[in-house]
This record gives sequence, C-alpha cells and structure tokens, in this order.
Amino acid sequence: MLQQVRCTGAYRAGTAQAPGTASSALSVVPSRVALPAKAGMVDPLDWLEPERAVVVQELERLRRAEEDWDEVPLACHKVALQDEDEMVLRLVEHGMALPVQEAELPHDGRGRLLSGGLFGVEKNDLEDRLIYDRRPENATMDKLGWAHLPSGACFTRMLLDPCEYLRGSGDDLRNFYYTLKLPDNWIRYNSFGRRLSAKAVHEAVLRRHGLLKPASVLRYGEPAPTDATWEGVYIDDLLITQRCRSDADVQRVKAAEAAYEEANLPRAVHKEFRFKTEFKVWMLIFKIVSGGFCSKDVLRKVLGYLSYVFQYRRELYCLHHHIYKYIADMPDGRWVKLPDYVKDELRSCSLHLPFAVWHMRTPLASTMVATDATPSSGGAVAVEVPKPLAQELWRQSEIKGEAVRLDRGVAEEVLCAEPKEPSVFASSVAECMPWTVTSSYSFKETSHVNLQEMRALRREVTRLIARGACRGAVLIALNDSRVVVGAIAKGRSSSFKLNGLLRGLLPHLVLSRASLAVLWIETAANPADFPSRFKVLPPPRRVPGWLGHYGVKDRSCFLGFEVGTGRGGITVAHQAVGLEMGSPVNAYNILDARTQWLDDEVERGGVHWVWLAPPCSSFSGLRNLDRGGPLRPRGCPEGDPSNPEVVVKNALWFGAVQLAWKVLYAGGFFILEHPRGSSAWQLPCTQELLSHDAVQSIKVDFCAYENGASRHDTQKPTRLLTNAPWVQAVARVCPGNHRHPPALRGASVKKGGKYPLAFCCGLANALARWKAAQC
Repeated sequence: MLQQVRCTGAYRAGTAQAPGTASSALSVVPSRVALPAKAGMVDPLDWLEPERAVVVQELERLRRAEEDWDEVPLACHKVALQDEDEMVLRLVEHGMALPVQEAELPHDGRGRLLSGGLFGVEKNDLEDRLIYDRRPENATMDKLGWAHLPSGACFTRMLLDPCEYLRGSGDDLRNFYYTLKLPDNWIRYNSFGRRLSAKAVHEAVLRRHGLLKPASVLRYGEPAPTDATWEGVYIDDLLITQRCRSDADVQRVKAAEAAYEEANLPRAVHKEFRFKTEFKVWMLIFKIVSGGFCSKDVLRKVLGYLSYVFQYRRELYCLHHHIYKYIADMPDGRWVKLPDYVKDELRSCSLHLPFAVWHMRTPLASTMVATDATPSSGGAVAVEVPKPLAQELWRQSEIKGEAVRLDRGVAEEVLCAEPKEPSVFASSVAECMPWTVTSSYSFKETSHVNLQEMRALRREVTRLIARGACRGAVLIALNDSRVVVGAIAKGRSSSFKLNGLLRGLLPHLVLSRASLAVLWIETAANPADFPSRFKVLPPPRRVPGWLGHYGVKDRSCFLGFEVGTGRGGITVAHQAVGLEMGSPVNAYNILDARTQWLDDEVERGGVHWVWLAPPCSSFSGLRNLDRGGPLRPRGCPEGDPSNPEVVVKNALWFGAVQLAWKVLYAGGFFILEHPRGSSAWQLPCTQELLSHDAVQSIKVDFCAYENGASRHDTQKPTRLLTNAPWVQAVARVCPGNHRHPPALRGASVKKGGKYPLAFCCGLANALARWKAAQC
C-alpha cells in the first residue's frame, strides 16, 4: 500500500511517523522535464469561435478590482536554487519563456509581486510534466467556464441492445498545453493556467472538422448523448466510441486526425488506440492492502481510489459510513492505529470491489415507480412505461448527486413543446401516466420527513425486487424530495441516519443486480402524494403531442366524469364506444375534500367534460304534499333553511353549479341534469349560469327512448343545462302517442331514476361523432 500511494514515510508499531506527505507535486529536475521541440506553434485566435477569440484577445478585462480579489495564495515553487538557471535556459530555448522587466509584472496595492511557481508531476518513468502554479494571479480574475470534462462514469448511462457492441478509439496530444501561443499583451501576466482553457482550443479544432456535435458530446453531469457515437475531450485526450451498427466512428477518427494535422498539433502516436472492444478510459489502477496502521494522507489517497472505482456503481459509496469523520479528526503527519470499525469499512469496500462495474447490456425495467411520504404515512404508485420513454428518462436521470430543479410556472405552457430540463420533463410525464396505487400505509413511528421519504422509496424498491420485477435491470423512480434524489444519485449521505437507510438498501441492489435511476419532480406532479395521504388517485392528464413520440398513448383523450347518485349508466355507455371515462363520482362527495382532486384536475384542464346529476328529491313539487309541510313553498326555491335535508340538497346543487363554472372556464363541457319541474332551476345561481352565452337549456323526456315498447315508464320530463354541442343531437321529447303511469313517489323514485339505455347510448354515440368531426 505504501508503494501504491507513494508515501515516503515509515512506521513501527507504537512509534509511527511520516517525514513526508502523500503529495503529487515533485521537485523540478530540468533533465526530466518533457518539453516540445518548439512551443507556441498553435495560435488559439485562429481556431476559437469569434466570440471566444475576442475574450482571449482581451484577457485583461477578466481582471477584477483589487478589493474584489479572492484570497491570494502562495504559489508552489519547487525548483532548487542550483537548478534555476538551467531550467530557465531550457524554457527560453524551447520558446516557452521570455525575459520580462520586473516593473512590467503585475503587483498588488502594497507592491507585492503576484508571482507564480513551477513544480513537476510524473508523466512516465523517464519524464515529468512541468506545471505552472498560477493561483496568485488566478485569484484576481473571473473564470471563463469553458471546460466541460467527461468521465468514465458517463458510460454507466450507455445501454446496448442485443444486436449492438461497443468499440472505441483514442488519441492523446503530446505536450498539448505547451503548443498554445499566448497573446502578446498577456505574457506579462505569466498566464498559462486554468483561467484560459486550452481544452476550448482543442474542442474548437475538432468542431471545425465536424466533430463534437451536441448530440454526441460526452460531458460529466449532463444527460448522456443521444447519438450512437460518443465523443469526449479530456484536456489533451480524445475518445470516440461507437455503438456498432455502422462505421460512423471510423469517419470521425479520420476527421480528428486531419484536424490535428491541419492545426499542427503533434499526437502521442504510441498512446493511440483504434476500434477496440476492450479498453480503459481515464481509469486509475489501484490495490488496497489493509493494515493496522495508517496516516491521514495515505487514508485519503485510498479513499480517492475507492471513490473513483465506486462511481461505476454509485450505491457503493454508502459503505463509507464513519470513515470520513474519522479522517477529519486524524492527526497530521503521524501513523496511528486504526479502530476496528474503520478497518471493517475498508474490508467491506474491498469485498464489494467486484461489484463496482457497469454492464452496458443491463435492460431497463418496464415498471416505473413514484413514492412519497409524510412524517407519519407513505405511499407508492407504479406504471408500465414504453421502452422509448424509459430510455429517455434513464438518459436524463440524476447522476451528480444534486437534483436539477426548474419550476414550471404555468403548467399548460410545458405541454406545447418538449421540456429541456430533466425535472420539467419528468414532471410532465408523471402527470400524464395511468398510475396504479401499490401501497398506502402508516409508519409505525413518526419521524423526519426526509427519512420517511427514503424509507418509502426503499420499501417500494425492495418489494419490486422480491417480486422479481426489476432483478438485473434499471428501475426508474420519481421523487419530489431533493434530499432523497441527491442521496440516491450520489450514493451516500452525510447524514448518518440517511446513509444508514442507504446501506440497508445496498444488499438488495447488489445481490439482485438492480440499479436505481431517480429523477426529481415537482410536488404537485407527484402521483404518490395522494396515496401517501390516503386520497383517491386522480386521473391522468391528456398526453401532449411530444410525449406521444416516446410511445405514450393518449389514454386520457377527452376524459369525462359522471357525478351523480345513479348506477353509472352514462359511464358504461361511453366506455362501450371507446371513450375515456373516469370512475363515477358520488355527488355527495362534493360536500367534502374527497373530490378536491376533481376540482384541481378541472382547473388544470385534465377533465374535458362532466355529467352532473345532483340529488333532486327535495326540489320536487310533490314534496310539498309531505305531512310536515312544504319543503320549498311557492316563490321560495331555497326552501326551509331549518330543514337538514333542504340544507344538504342545496349544498349539493350549489357544488354542482360551481363545478360547471370551473369546467366552463377551463374550456371544457358540462351537462347539468335535473327534472324539468325542479325548483332548482329557479335558484339565482342557476339563472346566472343559464345566462351565459355558451349555455343552453334542452328539454328531454325519457319516455321517448323506449324504442317502441308496448308499455312506457313514467314520462320523467327532464331539463339539461349544457354548453356541449353534441347534446342537441340526442334530445327527444314525448311524441304523445302513449299514456304515462302516475308520477313515482317514495321508494319507487330510485327505480324510475335509472337513465334509459337508449338515451345513454345515444349520448355516447353523439359525442363520438362530434369528436370524429373535430379531427
């Protein structure tokens, strides 16, 4: 282990000491420094895009006023006094340095020189790279932010079909940084550092030859490329991989070679590889040997190796449970005996290393889940998703450990075009899927909501794994907790309790070869919010056109609801002709919060039409013959306010009228049904609705729908208040060629309240014809 981490210290039990530190900064040995034959042969101004070239030409504008500087650090300068002259002569000889008068160099307000330093890092067994430490001057400037680096972990977002395989090609530019020429007005600032990104020039050279198109660029922390060819630039390294069904990578490799030749950029030919199906990308080779003693620097180095490898199965990061806190409290420069719990964590990490791999042929589970929780209860929903949609959600899933969030504002706006932000995309998808409740429960104990959110997700994942629904597959999960999404995506949490829950989930994921892909969604779009609060799951919203491209069928096309106290005849008839209908809603539920979701869906445009039939018994004129006296005397349609039945029925009618207004304002249609002689038509709220220009009153006699039967039921004269254009086509009145039995009263009213089948079917067919005419 000491050899692996290059520690020069030694220890003996009980007398540990570390004269050196595990640093990668080496002293500069002039004879070992790798330099180009001639530096500054490539002018960035010839290759950068015009807007970036202007920035490079005027770099002095990036310098801030001294009061806005960051803390100016001391540069690392590791050139021995006796080697200084030799090193300077070599730099001047190769065109990498020029003598400049000290008075021309930048100073701070107190006259101190903002001088950088030189140190080396190992390049290979024979050579070292020369690094210029420009931190003092960097503290005076704003960052450009031009460098977006890829990572080997990006390939954990690549999934191969059975007929595909992966091959890759790579190039490395020799002494790349040294080949770039600096603007003449910038030499005096010793600028050869991170503030001016050499990677931007590398990318510009390749883009001019048709490479690095947005659909194929590989960048860590961003959604995976959509193209079959992936291209990544890591400073001076180029990688091109191809999901092989074509030879597109061959043409791009040739284009890259031509670009380097035109730009006069020498390639490290001995490092190139072409069209390999087995290769290593930006990967460290490491080996851990557990021991009883360790220093702070060595343990940090070991964790660095582990962290790099665990990025290919991020859930393994939760194995680092106590060790970070232990390292923070370790003394500097000493070897100490490790406690047993730290050694156990290191052993556990070692045992899990065989699982720290990504299989590109891992399928996506056909089931998607969403979970939610309160401090006392939780719930989960699931839905089957088409493969194209699952692939896009997987591509956009969180990988950096911080959820990307963008609230939508007006919800309807995002339905017009495909959202670009992952959270908006996932939220829109969640609202349009036909979810099914899989669990709704109370926790045994009340706890912090973040912990309960994690428990709810863990419970659902382990349930699916136990059923075999996502074994050996990637399970896509939606969640509205930034804490949970960040912890799952990162693989661990700094919260000891939250990380403990992650550790409890790890065996299930490892042994089932399952992986989690999480996306943050808005709370209002989380369907699991309803079962977690023991509410009825609302219907899906209508599917926007862009979502149809991912294989999602418009199951909510012109969704309707029947609100009444009948047997659902309207619903059954419409479903029979292929029209989408929600489950019938009991009109009495209008009085409580159980139908709040219906109001919300109406206001958001998720409900297209409703049939409203509130109870009519107390509004009938026959009720004025009751022994207790008239319920609603002539001229008083509101009725007796002291009668509980009247109060309830009034509230139900007012609720139905208000729902009709909401549907009307949302651009939908309503049909409000009641007996023609009902005193409810005389109520002010009804008259106001009837006065709307889009609303009409239609007379209907249900006896006219008996299809010529010898005996007719009661006439049941009815009025329909509606703005639906298809209702007029189905309206019939009594032809007068038959007799009606006496009006029904008491228990017989319920039997007579059933809608004629011919009326229900006629209404459904009229809507179907109207819809077809709109297409």
